[in-house]
Amino acid sequence: MPRAFTDEERERIRQSLIEQGRDLLSVFGVRKTSVEDLTRAAGISKGSFYLFYSSKEELFLEIFESVEKEVRDLFFRELIVTGMSARETFKKRMQDALAFMDETPLMGKFQSEDLNYLFRSLPEEKIMQHTQKDDQEIIEYLNRWKMEGHLQDYDTKTVAALFKSLVLLSFQKKEVGPEYPRMMNMLLDMMAQYLFAE
Repeated sequence: MPRAFTDEERERIRQSLIEQGRDLLSVFGVRKTSVEDLTRAAGISKGSFYLFYSSKEELFLEIFESVEKEVRDLFFRELIVTGMSARETFKKRMQDALAFMDETPLMGKFQSEDLNYLFRSLPEEKIMQHTQKDDQEIIEYLNRWKMEGHLQDYDTKTVAALFKSLVLLSFQKKEVGPEYPRMMNMLLDMMAQYLFAE
């Protein structure tokens, strides 16, 4: 039976699991990282792991969400770049965000196959919570951009779904093939023209 931890120990262990999980995911990916790998790296027993997460996939989802939030905060906190239009800024920020995701080893491990595996392995309730949280964060950005007069008057839930589709498409670059860079550039051009004011 795992021993009880103080609140301070619980927080330290949880942070260690997240940090070690990020490192292990960057190297081995979702499927090849085991609970044993995580607990060995964090210095706890396997039984203790389940005091924090019901599965390794639940931990990986939390890590995935934290990386998504980092990308949003890094590239989309402020929409307009001085000297650029909203359309130009949107396209540049999206290109930069997608390039960052492409170059980040951890995000590389969340390619389509591993991401599909992760979401298939999670309870429906967790997936719903993730989707709602995702939608809420994206809609907050969109509503602010709309209030500032940059975003055309479209339903923000629909635009949020379009943004999410774009990110999911970026995980399918192998399936799209060699036309992926030109296709993505064309898609960003169309979205910029359609969604953003001059």
